[in-house]
Amino acid sequence: MSRIPAPMLNHPPSEQARWLRQTLHENQTEFWARFGVTQSQGSRFEQGCWMPPPVAILLALYLSMRIGNSDLEDALEMASSTGHDHARSN
Repeated sequence: MSRIPAPMLNHPPSEQARWLRQTLHENQTEFWARFGVTQSQGSRFEQGCWMPPPVAILLALYLSMRIGNSDLEDALEMASSTGHDHARSN
């Protein structure tokens, strides 16, 4: 199962993420914040720029529905409690 329809599965993750964000009617800030990413970083990712492996892994797990919003929220909470909350400190 996937959050992405079958025809989109042949597209790069950057296009899949943009498609899902637009389908969810979210702006870049809203969508990418769930991954701990700023709007400007998310914009670059959607344009096909290099994505750091941790973000790429989270995105792949999210797109494949192996993790959900609550999992990502929990991870961000844990990161902020340990001082590793980069997206919110920039």
